[in-house]
Amino acid sequence: MHSMNQGRIKASMTPMKLLAVAAALISTVAIAEDVTREFSYAKPDPALRLVSRSHSHETGYMTIWRGNLWLSGKLVVEYCPLAPCSATEDEQGRAFFEPDGLSEAKLPAAISGFYPRRANVVALEQQPLALLIPLLGKERAIHVHRKKPKRHEYEVRLLLSEFRTLVDCNSRHYEMRFKKMELLAPDALALDTSKRVTCAG
Repeated sequence: MHSMNQGRIKASMTPMKLLAVAAALISTVAIAEDVTREFSYAKPDPALRLVSRSHSHETGYMTIWRGNLWLSGKLVVEYCPLAPCSATEDEQGRAFFEPDGLSEAKLPAAISGFYPRRANVVALEQQPLALLIPLLGKERAIHVHRKKPKRHEYEVRLLLSEFRTLVDCNSRHYEMRFKKMELLAPDALALDTSKRVTCAG
């Protein structure tokens, strides 16, 4: 009886069906290879350890490292129009960290495969005012925040605790959390609005 069932199954596999099965197998292998290529990262500083790695587009292929690592660079705050050609600015602003060359080399940037990109712009989850108050003092921070310059930068160093990367809208993003941030120079650097990252103009 078992051999008869096998014979029926073989008989039902027409050349077209066999081709379809073969194509599906090839596609599966290709997808597996793509997943391997999606996650090619530069070797990070030994202080960072890999703690999570996703192969799902639903989570943005998020990969996370944790550890204590001092980095130097610029804290950047930008205020952008809420919509293209709009005079209304974002009231909260956006903050991110631009590591200097030595610090960038310590981070696990995506280097090949799926959306490679330098880790030279790293988003910070805190709102700008919350970041500026410990650095500048409450009065000065509120003054700067109310003026809302299109872009202002501060030389800082920070103690990173978590670094993560994900893919969203066909582009790669980097984010970080930190334990401590220190101001290295008392004054804001020259405001170069042509460098704005989070908005145009």
